[in-house]
Amino acid sequence: MGTYTLTLEAGAERLETTVRVDVDPRVDVGATEFRARYQFLTEVNALRARLQRAVNRADSLERDSKKISEFLATDDDEEDDDDDAKDVRAALADLAKDVASAKEPLAGTRSFRDPTLSTRASRMFTELSGDGVRQGTLHGPTELQRARLSQLNVETDKAIAELEATINMSVPEINRMLKEKGPLQLK
Repeated sequence: MGTYTLTLEAGAERLETTVRVDVDPRVDVGATEFRARYQFLTEVNALRARLQRAVNRADSLERDSKKISEFLATDDDEEDDDDDAKDVRAALADLAKDVASAKEPLAGTRSFRDPTLSTRASRMFTELSGDGVRQGTLHGPTELQRARLSQLNVETDKAIAELEATINMSVPEINRMLKEKGPLQLK
């Protein structure tokens, strides 16, 4: 569906030609179906990217919390600072636990029958595009698939909002505690 330029380079030689690609006449799918399919898959990929960004943020926060906690555990030199360091480490441990819990619906370790949002989005993508085993379809999404994507977006918004609320509730207080201990900060 379009005109393309093909280029072949080998050493100093370069060959170039233009080709026109048309839809296989045996395929009974029009341009509207192709566009609908493309738009739907683009929307699913955007959802998958949002989920991955949220999971990456949670993972980064968990990693940073662990590193700071380990640093504070080795930095307990002064006796009066021990209680402060223990309080910060306890707050970091609570944060890591809360973030892991909030991250669970996004990309946790759920079962096949109770998939995470990331798994559901990936399955939705392969329904149309296919995978290594199953062929996809060239047709656009069904109304049911559109409804499922809409519901998945609603659930994703809710899960990401819960993760952000968890982070926004704990991180400022932990950063205040860390500021008193030195230059460490969570992002």
